[in-house]
Amino acid sequence: MRTLTLAALSSVAALTLFANEAAAEPRIGAGLVYGTEIEEVGLQLNGYYGLDQVPGLRVGAEFAYYLVDDPVSFWTLDLNAQYRFIEPGPFGAYGIAGLDIARVSLDLDLGDFGGDASTSSTEIGLNLGIGAEYAVVPNVELFGEIKYVISDYDQAVLALGARYLFL
Repeated sequence: MRTLTLAALSSVAALTLFANEAAAEPRIGAGLVYGTEIEEVGLQLNGYYGLDQVPGLRVGAEFAYYLVDDPVSFWTLDLNAQYRFIEPGPFGAYGIAGLDIARVSLDLDLGDFGGDASTSSTEIGLNLGIGAEYAVVPNVELFGEIKYVISDYDQAVLALGARYLFL
């Protein structure tokens, strides 16, 4: 597990360092997600950087925490590339491809029967999808995405939210 966490953090750091060096229109956002297999809503934070070397290409990360009932917790970390194939203008559409890291945990309080018990599982998969965005003002865009995660936690994920662009 430590190796997986270290690999994920290293990947995010490498993407961030590389992207900052050649960034165009960095953006951060937040939104709601819905997982079709776990049938739960979650909260998402994301950040993307456009790369000057390849027009239309952005790299970034998304973290989603799903609002499942206690004692279960479920979150995902996605390291994605987005390729915007409709531009310029206020409306854009893009393809999504990336790495998905999903973790589910179960923490039980056994009370008088022996304290606490916990277990967890982390799975790595791929995600593929499509998204659309609309600039409501020059620095704010609304977005909607649908992607399919291919892993032991296969599911479609729907996302809606807003992003702030640092122009």
